[in-house]
Amino acid sequence: MPTTADDLQGEWRDRCAIPDHVIWGPGSHQRLRGLLEEMGCGRALVLASGSLTKRTPWVDRIVDGLGGLVAAVRSDSAEFTPDWLCFDTARQAREVDPDVIVTVGGGSVADWGKAVAFILAQGLESVEELDGYVASPDNQRLAALPRPPIPQVAVPTTLSASEATWSVTINRPERKFKDHVRHPDLVPRAVILDAAIASSTPAGLWCATGLKAMEHVVEKLYTVDRNPVVDNMCLAAGELLYRHLPRCKDNPEDLEAFTQCHVALVGVGFHGRGVHKGLSQVIGWQLGAYGVAHGHTSCVMLPHVMEFNRSVSLSAQAALGRALGGHGATDEELAEGAQAAVAGLVRDMDLPRRLRDVGVPRDDLPDIAKKVIVSPNIIYNPRPVTDPGEVLAVLERAW
Repeated sequence: MPTTADDLQGEWRDRCAIPDHVIWGPGSHQRLRGLLEEMGCGRALVLASGSLTKRTPWVDRIVDGLGGLVAAVRSDSAEFTPDWLCFDTARQAREVDPDVIVTVGGGSVADWGKAVAFILAQGLESVEELDGYVASPDNQRLAALPRPPIPQVAVPTTLSASEATWSVTINRPERKFKDHVRHPDLVPRAVILDAAIASSTPAGLWCATGLKAMEHVVEKLYTVDRNPVVDNMCLAAGELLYRHLPRCKDNPEDLEAFTQCHVALVGVGFHGRGVHKGLSQVIGWQLGAYGVAHGHTSCVMLPHVMEFNRSVSLSAQAALGRALGGHGATDEELAEGAQAAVAGLVRDMDLPRRLRDVGVPRDDLPDIAKKVIVSPNIIYNPRPVTDPGEVLAVLERAW
């Protein structure tokens, strides 16, 4: 079907919640100290991945490079950003009085920093107080913060793009539910994407979060608030990820491939113009509350959600099929090719493909489905989802 002028109508109305400054390339972490001085920050609270601290010299190098600017360092990160860790860290932050938070690690570490900044800005003292601020399908974001949050500078080690959003994901372990707090001021002020650091990330983790980045590509292409400007960014990003993720897996010294994945991440995750993701992301959030690693949720669910949404997103999925090298004669064939290409990428990189493979008991699927339909981003899925039975059917196919 040809594109018409009416198809290209659109607007950006919301505040552009993106980092003010994004730096990429091997060795770019060396610019961190100058960046903090440029921001006028003299006391940094460094929050780092525990595994990165133990396995590599990178955290020590970053802390040494900051020298006297470091007020405190914590490297006791926990997967999925549990609420208790965020509040414990906020209590320590009140004691050391930092003027910037530096996070070094994957998506959970980036969210850890954002959560601490939110708790301090809002003046919260206990986990129970979170309930009054979380997003839902009917209430997408906070109206205001009582004071400006401490700025954050993120040095990511994965492709999850958590550092590029204004959404803070906080796990509530006692409820097995992931809550979200959203405000434009919570997006990190600056992001440093250093391929040399990224190349030390275990290949399985890097590639799995690369599928999370691909999920961003797919779901932004067919979201209900899509627009043609972001479509073009997403198609270019999808092609870069499809070509370069396997190179990263095969050769951890291929810094050009890691940098190309970072360029893709900037294209799909850092435009910030109110283009939201849908069902695959929301299922991923709630699977995380059941202990499934962040990137693995996309590996398992994205092909199934693409199939679920195909009938209402045919042209978008066909466009992705073309970008990934498909040669179908019809949109149906190209869309099927896009799904096959994504599923093939998961398979070829030896990533998990079934919910049973990531430890999700089948008996938990009905509860997960009920939690999915009350998660905030469900309203952006192109095929409306209000019945947990529909979600359960998708989960069953993935199990």
